[in-house]
Amino acid sequence: MPQLAAARDIKYSLAIEALRSQGRVRVAAFGTSMLPTIWPGDVLEISRTELQELNAGDVVALVLADGLRVHRLEALVATADGTYLRTRGDSVPESDPLTPANQLAGKVVGLERLGRSMQVRRQTWAVRALGAVFGRSANLQNAALRLQTLRASMTTWICLKRQESEA
Repeated sequence: MPQLAAARDIKYSLAIEALRSQGRVRVAAFGTSMLPTIWPGDVLEISRTELQELNAGDVVALVLADGLRVHRLEALVATADGTYLRTRGDSVPESDPLTPANQLAGKVVGLERLGRSMQVRRQTWAVRALGAVFGRSANLQNAALRLQTLRASMTTWICLKRQESEA
């Protein structure tokens, strides 16, 4: 397990460097804190963004000591010490600790799920409600993840069958 964590750390370090130098990067999501908006395995397109371009509700990527965190921006908070970002995962009941603005990596501008490009959804009441349910029920979250895995497997199988029939 430590080898997997080290490999992931290297990948995210490279992604952060690519984002800083190129202005855009694509990374695979893992974790469940952004369900139902972002699912494990979704490919996120992150674009370097200036602080003044952000709005509450945007999904942002932050550089932390242990890699990238992708959560929804709740607010920019100005203090005597500087500007901070208050973020929260869609299926997490509480806000994250304030993050200094200099740790902003960028904004999630798109995602790819099961081979389809999609826009990142704004947080509607339905997304908020479903996120709250996922955050409070590990059983429901696990069932949804199993269904998503089954859907991904079926999509892959259908694509392979189409390719076979075209050949």
